[in-house]
Order: sequence, then C-alpha cells, then structure tokens
Amino acid sequence: MIVPAGTYRLASTLSNEGKSVTLIGHEATLVRANATASAVLLTGAYDDPLRVTSITPVSVELGGGQQPGVQLAMSTSPGWSRGDVVKVFADDEIPEVRQDSTNKSRVGEFMVVDRVSGNSAILVGSLNATYSTNIRAARLRDIPVRFEGFRIDTDPAGLSAAWGGTTIVVSALMRPVIRDVHVRVATATAILMRGCYAYDVENAQIDRAVDDPSAGQFGYGILDNSSAFGVVRNLLARRVRHAYSDDTPRIATNSSVVLYGATYGTRIIDSVCHGASAAAFDTHSCSEFVTFDNCIAVDCREGFSLRGRRHAVKSCSAIRCTSGAQVITESSGADASWGHRITDFHGEGLTGTGIRIIPRTSSSHSQYNRRETREVLLRNINLRNSAMPFLQVNNAVVDANGFYAAAPGRVDDVANGAILSNSLVRGRDWTIDLQNVTSGSSLRGVQTRQAGELFVDGIEVRWRDGDASRVQAVAVGESSVTVSIRNARLSEPLSTPSVGFARGSTIDWTSKTQASRFITRRQDEVSNSETVRLIYRAGDPQIVLMCIVTDGRTVPALVASAVPGQILYVVNSGESSATVTVRHGAAYLTSLRGAANRRMSPNSMMSLVWTGTIWQQLA
Repeated sequence: MIVPAGTYRLASTLSNEGKSVTLIGHEATLVRANATASAVLLTGAYDDPLRVTSITPVSVELGGGQQPGVQLAMSTSPGWSRGDVVKVFADDEIPEVRQDSTNKSRVGEFMVVDRVSGNSAILVGSLNATYSTNIRAARLRDIPVRFEGFRIDTDPAGLSAAWGGTTIVVSALMRPVIRDVHVRVATATAILMRGCYAYDVENAQIDRAVDDPSAGQFGYGILDNSSAFGVVRNLLARRVRHAYSDDTPRIATNSSVVLYGATYGTRIIDSVCHGASAAAFDTHSCSEFVTFDNCIAVDCREGFSLRGRRHAVKSCSAIRCTSGAQVITESSGADASWGHRITDFHGEGLTGTGIRIIPRTSSSHSQYNRRETREVLLRNINLRNSAMPFLQVNNAVVDANGFYAAAPGRVDDVANGAILSNSLVRGRDWTIDLQNVTSGSSLRGVQTRQAGELFVDGIEVRWRDGDASRVQAVAVGESSVTVSIRNARLSEPLSTPSVGFARGSTIDWTSKTQASRFITRRQDEVSNSETVRLIYRAGDPQIVLMCIVTDGRTVPALVASAVPGQILYVVNSGESSATVTVRHGAAYLTSLRGAANRRMSPNSMMSLVWTGTIWQQLA
C-alpha cells in the first residue's frame, strides 16, 4: 500500500491488525493525535503456547557434521516444520538482573526447528538459560511487515500535556522491516521493537524524544524488549535519552509469550547520537551479545553504557561527552555486568573519566565491593584532550592492551592516569601523555588501592621537559596491592618511580640517562633504606648498584627479591680510600664467601644471586 504525500492526523492507531502489510509513505506525515494510543502499531502473532514436559540435550546433523541441539517433549503435537522459529520460555527468573518486588524478568529465547516427530521437536543449538518452572514453547508466525518512508509527528497539544506512550510499536514479528522513517518528536519512546526475531531498522532519524523520568517519559530512540538478532543501521538520533537501549519487562507468571526473555544478539551499526541526556548507546542488565559497531556519540552525557553480559563496542567514538564508555551495574539489587569488549575506541574532549569499569559500587548492591571475576576486555583505546583519570576500574578483572591517553592543558593538582580499586588489571602497551599539561603538582601514571593486582608490560609516561618535579610516580599504591610493571619508559628519571605497594611488587623502567637496572647512590644515600627499596622494586633480571663515595659506607640489610635468579652487582666507584661494606648473615639476608662481611675497595665489584631464600655471593 502506497500512501501519497500529505499530512494525516491519527485520532486512533494506524495498525495492521496482525496481518501481512507493506506501507510505503512517499514522505507522508503521520501526526499522533491520541493521548493514550501509539501512532503506529505493527503486530504479528505467536501460536498458542504448548506445555513442555521435558528438555533433553541431543545432537543435530547439519551439513554432514554434528551440532548441539535440544529435544522438547510436549503435551501435544506442535505442528511445526523445519526452519520454523519458536520461543522457549518459562516462569523461572533471569538470574543476576534487576527485579521488581513482585514482577520478575523471566527466561525465554528463540530457537530454530530441525525436525518434529509426534509430540516432540528437536531444535538447533543450546539453550542459554535454565528452564524448570511452567515451561512452554510457541512458534512465531512468519507474517511479513514492511513500514517505509514516513514522517511521524506529535500534536503540539500532546507535548504541552506531557503525553507518555510510544510512537511506533513493532511486536511479535518475524523479520519486520522499518526503513526511512523520520520521527520529528516523540513524547517518550520513539520506536519499540518487542518480542521480534531478526528485525531490520534502517535509515531512521529521530529528532527528539522527550526525556522526563519524573513524569514517566523516558526518551528512548529505539527500545528493544525481548527481541533477538535485530539490526539497526544508519540511525541518527538527537535530543533523546538513549539513541538505542534495551530492557526486559518485569512480568507476572503466565504472561504473554512476547514479554519473556532478554534482548539477544542485536547489532547497532553506523549510527550517530547527538545530544543525549544520558548514555547515547545503552544496555540493561538482562541483555546479552549486543554489539555497537562504528557508532558515534557527540555531546552526550556518556557515550556507551554497558549493563548485562558480553556486549561489544567496536570501532566507536565518543566526542565531547562526560565519559566515553562505562561498564556499570544497577544502583541496587543483584544484577551483573561482565564479559564486555571495548575495542578500537576513540574518545575526544571527554570531561570525565574516559573508560569506567565500575560494577558493584553501590552500597545497596547485594555484591557491594566484591570483585566481579568475569573479565572485561579493552583493546586499542585512544583518548585525546580528555580529562584525568583516563581509566577507572573498581571491583573488576580487566585485560587492557593498547591504551593511549593524552590530557588537556589543565588537570587537578593530584591527577592520576588510571585509578584501580579492588581489581585485577592486566595490560600491555600503555601511554599516558602529559605533555600538554601546565597545571597539577602531583601527577601520577596509575593509582591502585584496596586489595588488588596490576600487571603491565610496556607503559610510557610522557611529560614536558623540566616537569619531572611535578610527576610523583609511575605508580602509587597501598600495601594491599601487588604491582608488576615491566618496560616502563619515562621522559626523565624520577626520584620515586613507585610509591607504596605490597612486598614483592616490581617496576623496571628506563629514561634517557638512567634505568631501574642501574642504581646510582652517593655518600649517605648508599646506607639509606631507599637504596634497598630501589633494589627490591626493580624487576630487571640484573641490577647494578653503583656506589660513589668519598669515605666508608655500608649497604643496608637486603630484602627478598621478587625475581627468581635475579643478580645484583655491587660496585664501589668511590675515591681511593673509600670502602663499601656488604654484611654477611641471615640478619642481612646474605651468604658471603668466608661467612664474613665483605669490605670492598674502590674499583671493585661483587655479585650476588637471589636463590629464592637468600642473596648468595657469586664473586
């Protein structure tokens, strides 16, 4: 059906009434003029649900090979055919998600029929959830629906009266197509995809979705409820709460099949959000495997906000937002957020923390301040002209490789490149660029606190020539934190490359003129406890302690090395009569030749190896 150009006032909802339809608008404008009804309602249908009496894992032959499958035993013959899409669902609660006090998010997922025999059906794949309570299955009917080429507006009176509701609702459909739709203003959600399979939304433009939560108006551009494998391409959303978000309805038992299950496998591709009041691109705690690919957030509160499981942000950008991307949990309840991947990400002009991985930080969360051990992956993060800290990790396990961050001209007096709390962070090839910074009296590469671990191989900290006095350390920590930093590269030597940390922590570093493997100490510095700290913090396999003295000095008692087989060379480079003494015995953790103290004359050297229990003299 082709709708000619013109303006059409909708006193009631434009609906397909569950039938197959193609509506092509040719720039026709539809005006919502009903306070309680949607402008457009496109619906399909599920068959009547069948009760499932048992679920059994089986193998399915596909293309000459065996793949996982499940067999459903049902109360009656389903009448399904190979290739049909069915939803398996039950009244079991989805675990680790936000729940209301009475209604709950309940399990459900789409599967494909391989074959049917009598009262049983074999479906392709494995079930993602666990099913035990009131298990049912229903086929999603294949009712083709296409909606294309319309502009949709809202009567100005509706804006003044703060209408709620959704402008376009697409429900219970197989592969519905929504294309070239322009929503000029929505009084809350612009487009809702509910209980659909493999929907296709392309070239949608949403100019405004009113966002006033206090009035019950949540300005979602596109909202996904309980759909699977949808795709959104070339979305432009501005002045919205979120360009895209998902959520899973909290429902009573024995509710409609369309409301069961979480969003799964949605892809948002080549899309832009300009001026969101919250996160431009967002997920909630139920959803899984949502991917944002080549999406851009500009002038939004946050760029990307991930709740739920195993989402991906790839080749995306956040410009002039507060934070670029974040992994969070709800402020209360027992929901989880884990397994996400943020790769090839660019942030520019961010005014808050660039990347925030902070699950379980609310005191009302049931797992408050307990570490989430399911890993978040960061790869190739590039933040420019962005506020410090660039990275914040709380209560998480993070693998971060390829991290470049450059600060603007002004930062706080105490500014950290990264702040890590109660977390295990592994990284490689980090650059913290402070060359533009003209303020701040205590600049740091990384601060770690609470019980945690940090392992980084390759970190470069850059600053302006002559600013070393304002750089406190590569890493600052607490005694409960273990740190291992290899291949740190500094613009200039620092008097204290690392501060704090648990015994056994190490940092090996180099600058143009000095390195952790070459420790130069003069006069009283030789006998100072700082000498020992520099030795046991060095992670290099070989260390030279160069003592430049004018009279006799004694090396302090050594302590255990964190590097098995580490070799320490003690060199006396003093004047002709100055000696350097290394003492023998368990109190000094040394075993010297002749079982006696060794007094070294100028231009002499001794070597010791850490055996795992003691420093043993070699020569």
